[in-house]
Amino acid sequence: MRTDLLKEAFHKGLDLPPDTDLIPIRYGGHPHWDSLGHLSLIVALEEAFEIEFDDEEVLALDSYSAAAEMIAKKKTNQP
Repeated sequence: MRTDLLKEAFHKGLDLPPDTDLIPIRYGGHPHWDSLGHLSLIVALEEAFEIEFDDEEVLALDSYSAAAEMIAKKKTNQP
């Protein structure tokens, strides 16, 4: 998986400065990652990786590492 795309999508989706450390950021634990930021992040990730998250995945995506794992799994299972 392209971590550069993941980082870019997080920065874009959550409107974060480029130097923000993404590893410790969690849903609800950062001012930019509220419910609106979460939706913006989901859209940015789906566009960057050309994937779609289902409802359960949207709810479970609560950290940078969770996003990385979900995307890697989705990309591995794509035809």
